[in-house]
Amino acid sequence: MSSVVLFISCGSQGPTEKEFEAAAENYADIVLASYQDSYSETVKLKELIDAFVAAPTEEGFLACKTQWLKARDPYGQTEAFRFYGGPIDDEDGPEGLINAWPMDENFIDYVRNDSTAGLINNLEEYPEITKALLEKLNESFSEESIFTGYHAIEFLLWGQDFYKDSGGLRPYTDYVEGGTAPNPERRGLYLKLTAELLLDHLLSVQQEWEKGGNYRATFLAFPKNEIITKIFTALGASTIITSTNHF
Repeated sequence: MSSVVLFISCGSQGPTEKEFEAAAENYADIVLASYQDSYSETVKLKELIDAFVAAPTEEGFLACKTQWLKARDPYGQTEAFRFYGGPIDDEDGPEGLINAWPMDENFIDYVRNDSTAGLINNLEEYPEITKALLEKLNESFSEESIFTGYHAIEFLLWGQDFYKDSGGLRPYTDYVEGGTAPNPERRGLYLKLTAELLLDHLLSVQQEWEKGGNYRATFLAFPKNEIITKIFTALGASTIITSTNHF
């Protein structure tokens, strides 16, 4: 990250004001580019999910899984921009709606030893699945009651993971009427809405870092030492998180 390199390479003299301003702007550009990449790859995921739900096939299901992995790559890099009260994880930040983990899968759909588990199969209590409902329920019962984000989509694509040599083995026919699981239409709707929500939340963070964005302006107005502290705090914390957790 060139802005961080500049802070380090200036040595005891420190950067000039112009150098520091350029480095801070460059850092903000890097953050923005990372969220833009995350958003654009997730747009592709959403398009594939919509196509799959409209006409479920094994090939379409595999395409969704492949794109999920591609979309996770740039988002994983944005972990380096957390932990300092930015738009991703301040009091109103959407990080918990985007990337909360670990999750208890039985809040969403059937699991081993309980074929009727989850919101998808609970028509009596949740007759209608909406984005507002999923946002409201996310982390409402416990920290593991995850209803939205990358990991909810992951579970809906792979199912539970009990295997050493592969991910979960959910069949695409879970989304086919008369297939391998009840409520395929609700499952498809849930998958589509969760992808929509993910795009909504990623876009909200991206816009905060755009030129003229609210947080970008706030960040660049912080005192020099505070900006440096935020950058290195985030880098240190994210290194620990990403090296020890599933993300």
